[in-house]
Amino acid sequence: MRIVIPPLRERKEDIPLLANSLKIKIATKLGIYVEGISKEAMSCLVSYDWPGNVRELENIIERAVDMLDSDLIIKTYHLPERLADCKSKNYRNYINETNYLKDIVSEVEKHVILECLNKNHWNKNKTANILGISRAGLYKKIEEYNLRH
Repeated sequence: MRIVIPPLRERKEDIPLLANSLKIKIATKLGIYVEGISKEAMSCLVSYDWPGNVRELENIIERAVDMLDSDLIIKTYHLPERLADCKSKNYRNYINETNYLKDIVSEVEKHVILECLNKNHWNKNKTANILGISRAGLYKKIEEYNLRH
């Protein structure tokens, strides 16, 4: 008897359940509390083609959980760049996830700092220069947003 399981890209309706199950499994393994996955992030997960199937989904969820900050919710900026086709890097993502201007500005600032740090392999001198802020100011923002490498 042969069992054929279609690839994840053909079972998009399974992705939310799988993603949430993997989130719980990984958070438990890492000893981290994760409140959930935002609608926008889930939309990115569902729209991706998943050439690596469930193993790739698990790796992405693990990376996102590991990158979580004080929000405790996986958002679009916790997802890797290869999912970027679904996430527009502008303020509209954040308007859907939060309502207050100060929160929107903070989310955008946090995302920009994290992206710049990642692109520069967490070289803080280079990142501070690119962002046009002092190194001390960058350290303050890293602490304020609880950013981790």
